[in-house]
Amino acid sequence: MNSQFPVVRKILDHHNWFVLPAILVLYLSSAILMLLGMVKLYYTVTDIYENMRNPEIMDESAMISAHFLGIIETYILSITLFILALSLYKLFVGNYTLAKLSWVKVENINDLKSNLSKMTVLFLCIMVVQKITEWKNPLDTLYLGIIVATISGVLIWFSKHLDTTRK
Repeated sequence: MNSQFPVVRKILDHHNWFVLPAILVLYLSSAILMLLGMVKLYYTVTDIYENMRNPEIMDESAMISAHFLGIIETYILSITLFILALSLYKLFVGNYTLAKLSWVKVENINDLKSNLSKMTVLFLCIMVVQKITEWKNPLDTLYLGIIVATISGVLIWFSKHLDTTRK
């Protein structure tokens, strides 16, 4: 097979170039989300500052909390994309040269899936807490909580299953 398809063999030997666009898109998406988080923080703080003298608005601490949880959610998604980009780089291109990035412990694709499932659970839980603080439709929030609890349970089981198959 190697002698019949030398072009295919050459392309497969250089797989790291094939993954680089995905890594760059994930990294740029992470940077854009960081900027979006900063913009959300700016508008939230200026809104609070402008309404400081209005006691009705300042008593809405749940809504203020929901805004800050939305900012945290944006940053967690940004960090998740950043970790995914670093992990893909480490898996497909090569190890990092910087000692500062040694905290990314991804040795195979199962490590990447485990880390991604853990970050997804964190993201979903923060989303539910944000919806609870908004408290617009309690029944919808209950349904969302049940769905997120089910998905989180499956993802936690999946992550634990991946951890036990590694050992």
